[in-house]
Amino acid sequence: MPETIWVAIIAAVPPTLAAVAALWQAKRLSKPLADVNRAVNHRTEGQRTLIETVDHMAGDVAELRSALERHLAYHQITEEEEGLA
Repeated sequence: MPETIWVAIIAAVPPTLAAVAALWQAKRLSKPLADVNRAVNHRTEGQRTLIETVDHMAGDVAELRSALERHLAYHQITEEEEGLA
């Protein structure tokens, strides 16, 4: 075999080893994440996950805040009109 092929083979070894090590590390780290996900999301079929519940609650709070601001604005306008009358 020509020298360039041997050089290419030798040069390819470190990146290949790094890729294998990264895959091994990712697989090793994914198990605890799956365990945490199962622990946090104890739910029956069809129920929201924790993050979905929090997202839904944040939307509800935003709607309540908007309704409160409209209500307060209504009373401010009403008081101004009564003061002018």
